[in-house]
Order: sequence, then C-alpha cells, then structure tokens
Amino acid sequence: MRARFVLLMALLLTLPGLAQEQLSARLTVYNPGDGPVRLILRVENLTGQKVTVSQSTGQTHEFVITRNGEVVWTWSHLRYFLQSTGAVVFAPGEIKAFDAEWEGLMDNGKPAPKGHYMVEGYLLNSQGEPIRAESRQLVLTD
Repeated sequence: MRARFVLLMALLLTLPGLAQEQLSARLTVYNPGDGPVRLILRVENLTGQKVTVSQSTGQTHEFVITRNGEVVWTWSHLRYFLQSTGAVVFAPGEIKAFDAEWEGLMDNGKPAPKGHYMVEGYLLNSQGEPIRAESRQLVLTD
C-alpha cells in the first residue's frame, strides 16, 4: 500500500500545473539610485517532497521591466541558451535564488527615461504556467 502511495505522489508531483501550488516566488528589487538595479527572484518549495520544474531550453528564469504596459527590458535579450531540455530540482523546503542586474538601458540600447516601471520575475516551466512572483514597482529618478 505504501509503495502505491509513493508512486501516486511521484506521478502527481510531475503533473503540469501542480508546480504553481507547490512553489512560492518572491521578487526583490534593489535600486541604489547610483548604479545598476539588482533583481532577485527567490523560489521556495512549500512541500515536504522534491519538486522538479522542467524547462524547454537552458533558460531557467526571466525578468521583465515594463513601462505603461510596454516591455522596455528583458533579462534574456541578446542572451543565448542551450537548446536542450533542463530542469530545476527543489529539495523539500529549499529556496533557490535567481538574480540579475539592470543597467538602466532599454532593449534598444537607449537609456530608460525617468519614471515608473513594473518589474516581473518568474521561473520558467515547460509543463505549465511560469512560477510568477508578484510584480514590483520601480521608480527611476535622477
């Protein structure tokens, strides 16, 4: 009976869509005002079981900065990723951190103007929706 339960749990942990319920994502934005903006995405396994999140490429996560609903910067812009499947494995209760720095340049290479921006961070998941953190506001000033 225990073997059936373990097998059932193993199958459930790999079903698409369940990772969103098993993982929690938190986004932190550090804006020192005189240097790059630091972005940190922390993803925590909320369960007592191992959780595996599959990716369709070598890219595991993404950060996106928008202004008035328009994308101005993506962390992955002009980056190259291994074109093979991969996975991020979380031990029970484990927290993994993914970070990036934004130098204040838009994807077109121009400096981002002063103003209000929204920052998104998420862990990619090829078997369902990305594991998204709550968006954070960023204000660029002089």
